[in-house]
Amino acid sequence: MREITKEAELGLVITQDTAKPKPEVLQDLSRYGTKKHIGESLLYIILTFALINIVIIAALWTVYSVRWKYNVCPEVILEDPCEDDWIWYRKKCYYFSKQYNEWQNSQDFCVSHNASLALIDSQEELEFLQRFKGSSDHWIGLKREDNGGLWMWTNGSVFND
Repeated sequence: MREITKEAELGLVITQDTAKPKPEVLQDLSRYGTKKHIGESLLYIILTFALINIVIIAALWTVYSVRWKYNVCPEVILEDPCEDDWIWYRKKCYYFSKQYNEWQNSQDFCVSHNASLALIDSQEELEFLQRFKGSSDHWIGLKREDNGGLWMWTNGSVFND
């Protein structure tokens, strides 16, 4: 009996000088290294990356279009909405006069600027006014028509502690 060598198992024919594979083995191996096979592999890789890019672009487009449709950023006001020497606070303009005047004259001044004496709507607004008024006292939009009457704001509402 003949002994089978490793070379014979692999389909190699042993000659004196060299070991050559059988033609059938070469034919089977040759299809893995052809330009056609490499081209097909490259095409599959390119198509896969193209598909991934399309999915990413579609996802980003969806996110940005929703973000633009429902703008989450507040509108920025670039111009000062108040006249010179007036202070902007919580969507209102305030003016702290340096001159003493009677209540009615002060109210008339405010009306001439399309405003009114301050109407205090919240504790925060009261604290703001106290902080900015300085050591001087200023008129607010609260008055009493007669000595025994109710305190009323200039907008017609009754004052409540």
